[in-house]
Amino acid sequence: MKITIKVVKELPDGSADVELDYDQEALEFMIERGLNALLVEAIMTEQTGELYGISDILGTLPKKGSKRRSNKSVAKIKSGGTD
Repeated sequence: MKITIKVVKELPDGSADVELDYDQEALEFMIERGLNALLVEAIMTEQTGELYGISDILGTLPKKGSKRRSNKSVAKIKSGGTD
């Protein structure tokens, strides 16, 4: 898997524009992780009524090939907070 960051431009609001170069394996990895994070976020929000940040959720997903879930807990984001 190969992911290369080609360009990073920080924007005034604190976000950034990033240009990536990646192979097919990296694309599949990013899509899989993103979809898993969205599904976990939706399930957790449905069960608890609380919002969770994607970075918190990505930390709880198992690594590729792992059969165990991480022991990391997911932190709640306080109202008005950003991720």
